[in-house]
Amino acid sequence: MCTNAPITQRRGEHHELLAKNILVATGSRPFHPDNIPFEDPDVWDSDEFFSPGRQLPKSIFIAGGGPVGVEFATVFAGLGVPTTISDSSDRLIHTMDAEMSKLMAEHLKSIGVDVILGSITREIRRVNGSLEVTLTNGRSLHPHAVLFAAGRSVNTDDLGMKEAGVEMDELGRIKVDGNYKTAAEGIYAAGDVSGPSLASIAMEQGRIAACSIFGLVDPMRPSAVYSMPEVAGVGLTEEQCQSQGLDYMVGRSDLSLIPRGAIAGHGGILKLIFSKKDRRLLGVHCFGDIASELVAIGQMVIHFNGSIDTFLEVTLNTPTYTYAYKYAAIDGLRKLDNFKKQKD
Repeated sequence: MCTNAPITQRRGEHHELLAKNILVATGSRPFHPDNIPFEDPDVWDSDEFFSPGRQLPKSIFIAGGGPVGVEFATVFAGLGVPTTISDSSDRLIHTMDAEMSKLMAEHLKSIGVDVILGSITREIRRVNGSLEVTLTNGRSLHPHAVLFAAGRSVNTDDLGMKEAGVEMDELGRIKVDGNYKTAAEGIYAAGDVSGPSLASIAMEQGRIAACSIFGLVDPMRPSAVYSMPEVAGVGLTEEQCQSQGLDYMVGRSDLSLIPRGAIAGHGGILKLIFSKKDRRLLGVHCFGDIASELVAIGQMVIHFNGSIDTFLEVTLNTPTYTYAYKYAAIDGLRKLDNFKKQKD
């Protein structure tokens, strides 16, 4: 049956639908490499941990320092579980601004998490009834449980993508352009199928694809890691500015020094990246309480091509974390003024 009308799929039924545009968003599943014994009841992927009856382990090793691994690490450590996290990269959550990644690693260490970078899991086995984890750096660990959160596999099997003219990479991820359009006319892909990432990013990708299909304005693309504390960012990172050859400057605010941070007893940082030439805001990055909400203010300024002067011109409530924008803007403008004086 071919139809343009929406229908309800019932088990066992087969339908053929016609559409001018198709958005593929079939998601992903936890990656299961052959050397990880997921059949062991104490070796879990990021989905299995939420199975009914799961008990809090006495200690845990987390393989993977991306958003999922970091979020779980802060949760387990907060519950008093001795926690170790490792990643093959030289820093955690490598998609975030490097300064934010460094702050997260320092925070994890401060709450007792053993952070191991530049190493991957070579083997997991049972030795005399106990788990033994061997890393490529030679270390051997003996946790009560293992959480494997090092990657996900995309759900593109048996979708007929190649037959439809959609290009994919060697891992089965769908290749897309900046508007998440594939090589096949009228077919878009968003979310994990084009490369596993954060749920917030996947939602933005879907919006961008929909905007492209209907000719609407392209929205900004924020990202966040819901750890404790949170890490969030929108716009360009310092590393991206450097790779693009942009002449930029950074203003920072220590969240522990603003009234709300002092009241809460929590620190953190709000970081504003802006152009030296016209003070236009290029990126906002935050490590701290409600970071995922704080960057929304900067997102609006970036979207409308505003400068960091905007934060000096508006009234922000105090004591709130939003007031950090004023401190960061003042810090940035002071640095810019000193730079100009030295140049003259």
